[in-house]
Amino acid sequence: MKHVDSFYVGVSAFFIGIILTELLFVTLQPSNIWADLLYQVPILIGLGWGGCWHVFPEIWRLSDGARDAPSLKKLDRFSGIALISVMVLYAGPLDVENVATWVFNVAVRFPSLVPLVGAAVILAALFCVGIVAIVSRRIPYPVYPRLRGWSLRGRIKAASFWLLFAGSWIMTFRQFVFIGFVVFLGAAVVRLADTVGGDKVASLTRAKGVSSAPPLRLETGEVSFERRLAIGKRASDMILRRHGKKILAVCMWGPSAADTEDSVSYVDLVAVVKAGQESIPDKKFVYDGIELAIIYWPESAFIARAREMDESWPAYRSRYSNLRVIYERDGWTRHVQSALVESDKADATEAIRTAALDMVRHVGILRDDLRKSDASEVKADCSELASSSLNLLLLLNHRPYPAGDFWKSISEMPSQPADLHRLFDLADADVPVSQEEMVAAALKLTDEMLEMVRLRGIAIEESDLVV
Repeated sequence: MKHVDSFYVGVSAFFIGIILTELLFVTLQPSNIWADLLYQVPILIGLGWGGCWHVFPEIWRLSDGARDAPSLKKLDRFSGIALISVMVLYAGPLDVENVATWVFNVAVRFPSLVPLVGAAVILAALFCVGIVAIVSRRIPYPVYPRLRGWSLRGRIKAASFWLLFAGSWIMTFRQFVFIGFVVFLGAAVVRLADTVGGDKVASLTRAKGVSSAPPLRLETGEVSFERRLAIGKRASDMILRRHGKKILAVCMWGPSAADTEDSVSYVDLVAVVKAGQESIPDKKFVYDGIELAIIYWPESAFIARAREMDESWPAYRSRYSNLRVIYERDGWTRHVQSALVESDKADATEAIRTAALDMVRHVGILRDDLRKSDASEVKADCSELASSSLNLLLLLNHRPYPAGDFWKSISEMPSQPADLHRLFDLADADVPVSQEEMVAAALKLTDEMLEMVRLRGIAIEESDLVV
């Protein structure tokens, strides 16, 4: 069954509620309390569920996004005009008559055409708000959260909005409408004063500065596996509460998932998202002194990455090897294990070829930086060649990045260059070394790795151009 986005269901309820309200008003011509209640049911459902849960939050998101995207300001302004039109016209003729009688004891009656025109404009404005919400939803734009206080003008506008809303939609509070209009006009006066008066008035209406966050606290000691696992489980519970059935599995992976590692001071989580769902932004932040990274990965991409054999295979295979399941639905991770079996049997020829060509490119970059006499870039280039040589070595031996004693695992590999450890330390500047020694070690390491590729029968050079 095809997934239906709840947002569009909510917007549909919003539109249907508006249409049914108009039809019931024409059909019933409410004249008693029951007919009046029945007449208001569709609009209350449409605005309550479709509006408050879907349409209005999207309009709020548009307002936030428009602060950083000038191209959205016209759309944001249009939705604001439509909302104000709804408030003013709904609370308009009838409420002005009632308020005038209540406050000034003056009978005011508008022509019968005024309420009809107002109802037509309200209907059009509500439809415009719904359409703007749909347009905003279909435009991919980021919204950057900001810490902000409440300015005087903002407080007045918020107060006027709620007074107008209460007076418009709750019959008992109809007299609030007049007060809301007065407060709204007060906000307009403050805005005008800000514009005309400049900094003198703006200083009175500007939001107070938000207190700065406390100093960043980073963990300096060992982080036990039990502590990392506890953080992972707590994050998993929050992920499931927020995203529910969209999530197929939540796992720790990589070095942070190994129960033998106490020198890892971060937590990597992957949450697998069911196919057909909207993408969920990744999260990365410091929690309780520890970096926590949460990746939301579509299930098809997660399985494909587990199955794929390419130049990144050693690093990813190592992460999948340490996959620690915190939550899974219906044993979903068995599919991951099947994909890993396929990748372990896959031919690594093309991955080796690509990794070898990457080393050739880095040699060219190193020579360019030597000609420029850029010492810092030369050091970075040599370090990159050292890391690339290890990655190529792992591919040649069809091994993932080893856990635990790294060099012990490397030394046990059947195929490797002579004096690998010493050349790596020199190229990576892990020991005191001159630039000449560092470059010589990096180039010698590269030559030996490329020779291993050649002896494997994998060609990276063509005698003619091939397109």
